[in-house]
Amino acid sequence: MTFVPWVLREENSGFYLPLLAGHYVILDTELFERAAPPPSAADIARAAQLVHATEVVLPDTLGDAEATLRDSLEALEHLPKGVGVMFVPQARSREDWEWSLARFVAHYSATAHSIPVVGLSSLRHKQGLRPLKGSRIPMIEHLYAQRLPGHLLGMASTKLFLDEELPAALDYDILSIDTCAAFALGARGLVLSRDSPRLFLGNLDRYETLTTSQLDLIKLNMDTLDQWVEE
Repeated sequence: MTFVPWVLREENSGFYLPLLAGHYVILDTELFERAAPPPSAADIARAAQLVHATEVVLPDTLGDAEATLRDSLEALEHLPKGVGVMFVPQARSREDWEWSLARFVAHYSATAHSIPVVGLSSLRHKQGLRPLKGSRIPMIEHLYAQRLPGHLLGMASTKLFLDEELPAALDYDILSIDTCAAFALGARGLVLSRDSPRLFLGNLDRYETLTTSQLDLIKLNMDTLDQWVEE
């Protein structure tokens, strides 16, 4: 995976192609981690072309179904032909989440003659951006009923993930989960466990230089996550 802001840095020009050639390249907008305004649809498309992206995570706005749908459809119009996408529906209610998902899937199926991967973020409370605990379980079931491939984005808590979300994901054929918790904990010198605190990645610039100790912990945490999934 790589990120639009990194790809478009002038000092990184020419760096990504040889490194990523022949790999399944996921391009993320990095919106959740950054306080800066989101990249434009044109910038997302330019970054996708530079790295020959296999899949692009479309822009989303936490808790806002309409803004997420609008920005995702705009980005979609600019992407190179043949690039896969991950749509991340955002909402404060199950009804709004299903509405935005249905609208996007109908548009994408009609124009790309394919189906998108659906990134699962938690619903948000009526006020603020705090995740609504347990809200992803019915989402997982809904994707299974609609025969849509899903991807779990992050962990609201490690305990909730292990007790409820991971069993549901395995039962209902979720395509993949991300590893940001394992990575963020390892980079801070912490071991992934059932009682791990919830950590955001934060500003990704902090990870440009990692020590051997940090890298070892990240690998250990990734191995632990793999074991949880395989069990």
